[in-house]
Amino acid sequence: MSNDQLMEIVYRGLKGRRFLIVTDDIWSNEAWDQIQRIFPNDNNKSRILLTTWLKYVADYVSPDFPPHDMSFLSLDDSWNLFSERLFREEFYPSHLEDVGKHIVQQCRGLPLSIIVIAGLLGKMEPTHDTWKKVEENLSFVVSIYEQCQTILSMSYNWLPQHLKACFLYKVGFPEDEEISVPKLIRLWIAEHFVKERKDKSMELVAEEYLEELIQRSLILVHKRRANGRIKTCKIHVLLRQLCIREAQIENVVLVVNDNVPTYLEGIDYQRRVMITLGKHIYLPRHESVNTMAAFIYEGKTFEFQIWL
Repeated sequence: MSNDQLMEIVYRGLKGRRFLIVTDDIWSNEAWDQIQRIFPNDNNKSRILLTTWLKYVADYVSPDFPPHDMSFLSLDDSWNLFSERLFREEFYPSHLEDVGKHIVQQCRGLPLSIIVIAGLLGKMEPTHDTWKKVEENLSFVVSIYEQCQTILSMSYNWLPQHLKACFLYKVGFPEDEEISVPKLIRLWIAEHFVKERKDKSMELVAEEYLEELIQRSLILVHKRRANGRIKTCKIHVLLRQLCIREAQIENVVLVVNDNVPTYLEGIDYQRRVMITLGKHIYLPRHESVNTMAAFIYEGKTFEFQIWL
């Protein structure tokens, strides 16, 4: 069905009913204008709760009421989150408490930073010297944004080499897309990211790669099957920004997704190019281009070879 048909079905399903709707991550005024059309206003005390990173969007949606600004976690709440993610039901080693609290303090109350750093430390030897090195790498950063980016970059830099390519490959999927795990695994295998093992199939090895990235909080589980295996996954927007930056540095994937015409000069040396469908692409004349590219359309990635 088209978007208009789906919107009509939702509108009819809500008409005359009292509802609470929660929408996450509204990114523009225009997006809200489109979404709100599906919510009937029957003056029956229905409510819509939305989240956004942009204050001007919140003010636009509800000009008569001030938005609720999410606060950072307190040091105690940060410590509790860190401890639960890292040690779960186990007791916290007393010899790591002081340095652990210093690391948590560097996260500045950002839940994503706390979760990612816990995922990183969970894969390292639980020794005072090891944790002290992590703390020293964080202590020089000043701004909250820089702090978050440093923690994310550190977690990526300390990945085993075979997991780095798997992580960076997710840059080819659109932001906030629900990614099919079987599809992702097939792509990893086709790209030769997965190492063969005598005792396991390539698919099972790839699933282990995915589980390790999830344990490090670099990939989020979205849905699981009844047997507990992962059906779909997602990647946080800040981690995707890290993906884009590192993928360009490592020449893994070049993502072309701006809304302006792009001249693909120098594309010859790119391993993979992801191009959003609908862009105007201008290829330079009298230059040969031989590269793998992909169009992403309605959540599906179509790869092909360009020969000019």
